[in-house]
Amino acid sequence: MRPVVGRWSAVVRLAVTIDREPTAVLSVIAGFPNHHRTLKNTRRKLFVMKREVALIAGLLAASLVVVAQKAAKASENASLSIPHITTAAGERIVGFEIELTAGMVQSISNLPLGWDVQVDNDPSWHATIKGSIRVGAAALGANEFCRLRIAIQKDTTYSKFSASGKVAVTTDFEKTRNIALVGGDFKLAASNLLDGQFNVVSKTEGIQDDVKQAFDKITRQTSFAMANPGEPFQVTDVVLFRKLPWRRLVFAGVQGDMWFLHYERGGLAHSYYVVAFKVDPHGEPRFVWGCSTTGAAKTLEELRTMVAACRLSDDVKGYW
Repeated sequence: MRPVVGRWSAVVRLAVTIDREPTAVLSVIAGFPNHHRTLKNTRRKLFVMKREVALIAGLLAASLVVVAQKAAKASENASLSIPHITTAAGERIVGFEIELTAGMVQSISNLPLGWDVQVDNDPSWHATIKGSIRVGAAALGANEFCRLRIAIQKDTTYSKFSASGKVAVTTDFEKTRNIALVGGDFKLAASNLLDGQFNVVSKTEGIQDDVKQAFDKITRQTSFAMANPGEPFQVTDVVLFRKLPWRRLVFAGVQGDMWFLHYERGGLAHSYYVVAFKVDPHGEPRFVWGCSTTGAAKTLEELRTMVAACRLSDDVKGYW
């Protein structure tokens, strides 16, 4: 990226030079052989060049503003944690390393005393967190380590977010072994996505058409089909009426550019879900996250509690 920026900087500097000191530029040219024959043409070319370079510089500045605005709107805040680690008897955690793709670290909470923690937020949205103990007394048990909370910012423009890593454990502080951490070991929680003044929507008629279309995409339906609260739907896998929908709304909510749908799904296993959508810079609702809940929430506050305890997924191909 730097060479490109360097070339454009040179173009802008040339434009400024031509604009402020055209006489000096022509004087340099006048020192060349056969300058009388080319001086007139050179004046004309410099004028055209000045105008073209100014146009290019203006377009470049405008494009950089658009890219910056798009990047700002296409990021989301979330909280990352490791709910559980299985260690052997007597093992203590003495180090860890976590790598994030399409994400950057904003802060780390519940850091233990006696640890060195380094964060590398690469401009390519690839972040690395490394931690190690300073003294043996700072070694952690599995439950203590799982109290770590990492506030992150997800880049949703080009890449899908992922997390991986490893934890170093020991029993004698001489030999260590590594426990690999894969995507399923991490818990991605929404950061304040359901906080604030959501307007609760109690019927499907109150859900915007474009949100319904976005829901159809993740559920792979040809058209939106969801019963209103209290209406019949396909509760089990025994189909008695084929026209009944497989899902029934509990309630939905909207706040600004955020939407969520809380609903139940019938079939072989009767289950409950909540999915969230956010309007992108193009004005289209985009799936952000979803999770299964332990039941139907009666209030928005109860749903917030359920979401805080569930494992979020941003997999569009999930079972929604």
